[in-house]
Amino acid sequence: MSLFIVFAPALRTSEIKEIKSLFEKNRIDDTKYQFYRLDKDDLGFTHVRCYQYANGLRIFTADLIFHFNQSGEYFLLSGDQINFIKFDTQPSMDRNRVAEIFFEKIAGEKASMVNAGILKGCFEVELGYVGLDDSNKKFAKAWKVKPAGKEYPFAYINDDNEEIIFYDNGVRT
Repeated sequence: MSLFIVFAPALRTSEIKEIKSLFEKNRIDDTKYQFYRLDKDDLGFTHVRCYQYANGLRIFTADLIFHFNQSGEYFLLSGDQINFIKFDTQPSMDRNRVAEIFFEKIAGEKASMVNAGILKGCFEVELGYVGLDDSNKKFAKAWKVKPAGKEYPFAYINDDNEEIIFYDNGVRT
């Protein structure tokens, strides 16, 4: 079983420059974000999607969208800005153990989206933080794991006790 870590899809250089310019113009600190998408709507508004980071680790459950008007002025934030998480950044679990737990979960899965090919492939494994409720005030240090290059299935596995916090096989009814 092979493992590797994958980061956000790359933005074009022109998109990064535009995002940096918008954040500079509006005096927004961009050091705790990883930008992954830039959209412009039919009205001329610009929307910047990003992952948040705390202590250098990604917060998996708290993406943000910064909204800018036609003049490039910041006017709205979608999502909760997280300013502090009390956990350290040292993993308790080994990446191979994370993959093992996930492998066991999907091996027993009967959903059509999980097939034998997934079990023979590589997994993306990343340590970060997961919100435990809708308030975005309770967090756990956790691993996100999924098959390489796929969105589903995926799981968040608690770094402290090896429990699966959340599992999504991708099947929608």
